[in-house]
Amino acid sequence: MKKRRKITMKDISDKLGISINAVSLALNNKYGVSEETRNDVLRMADELGYFSDTQPKSVQVNNENICLLLNNRYLRNPSFYSKVVFGIEEEAKQGPEPLDLIVNFFNDDQLQIPSCIEQNKVVGILIVGKIKDAFLEELSAFGIPIVLVDHFSHTHAMDAILTQNAAGAYLATQHVINRGHYAIGYVGDIDFSLSFKERWFGFYTCAREMGICDDLHLSHLFKYSITKNIAHAVMDKDYQFLANTIKRLEEFPTAWVCCNDETAAAMYHALELLGIKVPEQVSLVGFDDTEIYNILEMGLTTIHVMKETMGKTALQTLIERIKKPTNVSKTISLPVTLAERGSVRNMNTSQE
Repeated sequence: MKKRRKITMKDISDKLGISINAVSLALNNKYGVSEETRNDVLRMADELGYFSDTQPKSVQVNNENICLLLNNRYLRNPSFYSKVVFGIEEEAKQGPEPLDLIVNFFNDDQLQIPSCIEQNKVVGILIVGKIKDAFLEELSAFGIPIVLVDHFSHTHAMDAILTQNAAGAYLATQHVINRGHYAIGYVGDIDFSLSFKERWFGFYTCAREMGICDDLHLSHLFKYSITKNIAHAVMDKDYQFLANTIKRLEEFPTAWVCCNDETAAAMYHALELLGIKVPEQVSLVGFDDTEIYNILEMGLTTIHVMKETMGKTALQTLIERIKKPTNVSKTISLPVTLAERGSVRNMNTSQE
C-alpha cells in the first residue's frame, strides 16, 4: 500500500488561499489573524488530517523544540561549527525545562523545508552559517522566530550573532607588520561569505593605517593576495591547484593573513609541494583557532573566536525573541583575541 503524503501548512494555505504565515499564526494561537481565519485554518487542518500527521493540537502550541539548520558544506570541515553547535547544545540543557534540538541540513542550491517547521513542531529556528536571502524568505513565511549564527542578512531584519571579523583581521595584520613584514597578502575568497569580506576589510584597513599601502596604491596588496576562486580548492583539499595559483602570483610575499585556519592549512600543504618552508620563507596567520593549527610543528598563529559562546548566545537570543517577538532585532558581535604561536617569523631580529 502506498504511504499517504504528510499534510503540511502549505497544503492548508493553498486550500484556503492565504499565506503560510497566516496558517502558522492560526495554528500557534498567535495574534495577527482574525478569529474567523483561525477557525477556518483549524477546520481545514482537521479535514486534511494535519493534526493526525503531526502531534495533538495542544502540543502544536506548547512544544519546546528548536530547529537547528546547518549548511551541508560545513560537514566537510566541522572543526569550527561543531564547537558552535556544542555551545547551543550546552545552553539547551540549562533551565528548568531543557529544550530539544532538531538538527536539519540544507545545501546552497536548494532548501528543503524541514518537516518540523512545516508541521509546526518547533518554537524557534537557529540558522548556523551562510544561507541565501531567498531561503530566509521561505522560512520567514512560517512566522517562527529566527536567529542567524555567524551570518547576517542585508534584506531581512533578524537577530544575528557574529564575530568581530574586521577587528580580528586587523589584529592579525598588525601582528605580522609589527614583526617586520611589509610584503604581505590576504588569502581567501572575498565574496564567498560576509565573514571573509569583513576580514579582508580589516586586513586592508590595518595595512593602510600602518603605512603598507594607501588608497592610491591598493594594487600593492593585491599583487601578494589571492582573493577569489580558491574556496572550493580549500574545501576539497586540492593543494596542487593552490600551488599553481601561488606560482602565478605577480610577487611573492613574506607573510599571508588567511581568511580562516582551514585556508592557512591548505596553503601550508600547497607550499610544501613547492618546497617552500613556513615560517622560514613565508609566514602564515589563520583565523578561528580550531584544532587545524596542530598540523604545523610550530603551531599556527591565529585569531581566537569564542565559538561555544557564540552558540550559547545564539540560543539565549532566540529564547528572548520567542518571549518578546515584537522587540527590535539586534546584532551581537563577539570579541576576538590573537593566539600567537610559531608560524610568523620575526623579521626584526638578526638571528632569524
